[in-house]
Amino acid sequence: MRPSETEVYILKCLEIMPEIIFSEEFLLLDHKRLVPELLGYSDDPFRRIMQYYDILKGDFGKGLESRVVAKEVFRQYGWNFQCCDEINPFYPVFARDLVAYSSLNPGLNRTIYKSFSEETRNSKCMLYKQGETGELKIYTNGRMQECSRRMLAREYLEKNSLQSFIIDEYYFKEKEHANRKELAGLCHCTANFMPCLPPVGDELLFSEVKSTLPDVKDFFNLMVDKIQLCIRRNMELICTVDGKKKIIDIVLLQKWHEWLVLHREEYCLEDYYFVTEKDGKKEICGIPLFEGQALGHALPDKQDARGMNQCVREMIQRIRARAERMHVAKKSSSLLL
Repeated sequence: MRPSETEVYILKCLEIMPEIIFSEEFLLLDHKRLVPELLGYSDDPFRRIMQYYDILKGDFGKGLESRVVAKEVFRQYGWNFQCCDEINPFYPVFARDLVAYSSLNPGLNRTIYKSFSEETRNSKCMLYKQGETGELKIYTNGRMQECSRRMLAREYLEKNSLQSFIIDEYYFKEKEHANRKELAGLCHCTANFMPCLPPVGDELLFSEVKSTLPDVKDFFNLMVDKIQLCIRRNMELICTVDGKKKIIDIVLLQKWHEWLVLHREEYCLEDYYFVTEKDGKKEICGIPLFEGQALGHALPDKQDARGMNQCVREMIQRIRARAERMHVAKKSSSLLL
């Protein structure tokens, strides 16, 4: 994965002024700004993330958390930088928010279709529905269809499209949705990236298992709960990766468990889970992002606008809090030298 010119420039700046890397501002920098393919939408974090989803393949499929700048930050902190992961996911939350928006505003569906074009004015469909096989169904080509994040991105980025009309002219005109753009930028900052235990041999990556579990929905705090549940019941974890059934045995789950117990404070993850002791054994417990969040209920119900707003606010607050923790931790360690 070759670094872009912007990434090379950032790395050279860090050689001259390494203290920049520990500032909260740098830790909150959207890494989508550092790759040339995404520079065209640098002023709008939501358009940036849609373009990122559109080109998410090849080197980009490995994630921005695996590119050189993020790894250099981790190296400077003395952290493991072989394997990294996003802590808070954006797309599952945004997709559920679109479903909620459509569900909570039934009269708006017809208004938007009528005002968009002659082709859609007689549609009686919802704007968005919960998908049967994915996160989302959208109205396209005259009917509701299952929609991947890449498909939504392509529909949205197409000039004068229905999706750009709905999202720009209606969804983002709602005052309470403004912080969704903030989250779109923060989800790819260093403060939302974490090291993971590197796999040995043919072990699966922590990140790829987390992203494929339907009851976890890529939330780190719920992955913590999933691991603890398996440990408590002494059971394997079954998931599907690249269309193939995979079994995570109890030995690997225990390795992940021990790693999480050991590195909570070191990696500034205190806002996502806590460690307790029961019958002489350490247990890990994820901290919910909204009232009622749990395994199998990773996202608020589509009628729960309060829960959705709470979830987004909490994600943003925790990312910013971690940037502060990382800044303070490095400042404290520097004073001790």
